[in-house]
Amino acid sequence: MIQVSQDAADLLTNAGKGHWLVPRDSPVSAKGKGLVQTYWLQPNKKRPSMNTASMRLSVDGSNDGYGLSSAGEREDIEVHRALSKSWKNINIENGVSMAKERLIRWNTAILESFLLKIVERRNFKNGDDDPTNSLAEVNDFAPSEEDKVLSFTEKLCEKVMFPDDSYSEEYPVVLVGTSISPKARAQLLEYVAVIASMYRDVPFHNFDHASHVTMSANKLLNRVCTAFVSEEEDFASVAARTFGISADPLAQFVIVFSSLVHDVDHQGVPNAQLVKENDPLCEKYDSRSVAEKRSIAIAWDILMEDRFVDLQGAIFTNSREMTRFRQLLMNTVLATDIADKERSAAGKVRWQKAFHPSNEDVLDDASDKQENIRSLKATLVFEQIMQASDVSHTMQHWHTFKKWNKRLYSELSKAYREGRGATDPRENWYGGEIGFFDFYIIPLAKKLRECGVFGSAASEYLDYAVENRRRWEEEGKEIAIKMVNDDDAQHLRDDVLDEEDSNDLLLEEGNYEKGEDFGQSGLSSITNYNEEGSECDVGDEVSALDCSGMETPLDVSSEIKEEIV
Repeated sequence: MIQVSQDAADLLTNAGKGHWLVPRDSPVSAKGKGLVQTYWLQPNKKRPSMNTASMRLSVDGSNDGYGLSSAGEREDIEVHRALSKSWKNINIENGVSMAKERLIRWNTAILESFLLKIVERRNFKNGDDDPTNSLAEVNDFAPSEEDKVLSFTEKLCEKVMFPDDSYSEEYPVVLVGTSISPKARAQLLEYVAVIASMYRDVPFHNFDHASHVTMSANKLLNRVCTAFVSEEEDFASVAARTFGISADPLAQFVIVFSSLVHDVDHQGVPNAQLVKENDPLCEKYDSRSVAEKRSIAIAWDILMEDRFVDLQGAIFTNSREMTRFRQLLMNTVLATDIADKERSAAGKVRWQKAFHPSNEDVLDDASDKQENIRSLKATLVFEQIMQASDVSHTMQHWHTFKKWNKRLYSELSKAYREGRGATDPRENWYGGEIGFFDFYIIPLAKKLRECGVFGSAASEYLDYAVENRRRWEEEGKEIAIKMVNDDDAQHLRDDVLDEEDSNDLLLEEGNYEKGEDFGQSGLSSITNYNEEGSECDVGDEVSALDCSGMETPLDVSSEIKEEIV
């Protein structure tokens, strides 16, 4: 068999060929690179769950413009037509770039693969042996206005209850021929395109980041769903060992959905800065987890629009399912705000109760139903998936870590230069990253292993985290200095271009003399700033960032350490 690197695997995944890849059980040692994850390449391997998720949309005139196409060559044309329609609906006339369109289609395919599991499970529960029968077409559930309400005033759920049939002996495998309605498929594609359009053009918290988080969440969920420890193990025992997650397609769908939307409309500045600026969102969201709540509200409100009624019908068929969806969406996205000390402390208590109960906890659990503790464990695992996926670049290949680390620095540097950051990231980047690994990333990776549902992926994440931390300690100072200098140089070039544009504008208005004075003053200030920047000393003081980009000082002696994605 052919063995490929993580970079090659990423390229294949982005090209829609991720099903060709089989990850090796453990990282291998590569000269000069340390431990690296590699994959076996099986180009003839089929992907049953995606056979009906190939995004082939066509016009057949029979059901409001969309139907399944039998001609693969029409796929690109019709997908482009659906995308163009969605962009037009949100007043974007220039369409999307080829790269963004590819990401939109790729994220849509991931979401549809989990949506097909939902349909197959419902068909099975209803005794329907016909895999081509889509419940989205026969679902007559109409959400009430109360069902559609999203409220942040209620206390966040400690646990989201999971249905009893999560421990069924039957596993939600997608049968060949299973499908959702053509309208729902078209609406899913449009929904992803709309969400993509609402991500801002910031260096880090953009649609590329959302896609990377979705890919990581998909990987972890797939490991949970295939977590067999022996050939004798059946689906029911896997479901019990994974707290029902492996057999709950609705909950799985919510996680990849949350990954896609978790940073939508992120401004590229931390929550603390939004509070400091008295942003109107702060009053609306009580100055707590402002960016995360904004993302949740956007994603939910758009999903509840009438144009996505068929997609709604494919996702949930009753109020109870809508409630679970909404609760999990809020729990998982809000979990990414690790700078929220109150929520972080509560999370520690919940984790201790679920996975390391005291004698008193055991007695309390005996009086409760056993499914309560299972649901608590499942909810915590979902939150861990979201947190780990949000910072997954720190637990992947060294080159992946460096790429996203540079983007994060660029975003924080840009915010600081614009007066929207409390601390200059140039002063602390090297030490801050070490603190982030020691007090957040590595403990998080250990939790993935501790909960016992991810198989070899948990050790893989931990090994990468430890290795990246080691390499950053050895090479990070030089990397940070170069990153700072490159960013300063780029800022200087941008400022010079801005000065030239300003002078051109003044000349056009007949104000040449004023323009000359303005230009001299501007270049002088740029030179002074550049001299200050070149003398920047990358110190050892530890700083870190929360998952919304909030920079906070890190006291290395404190118990809780925070940083960003």
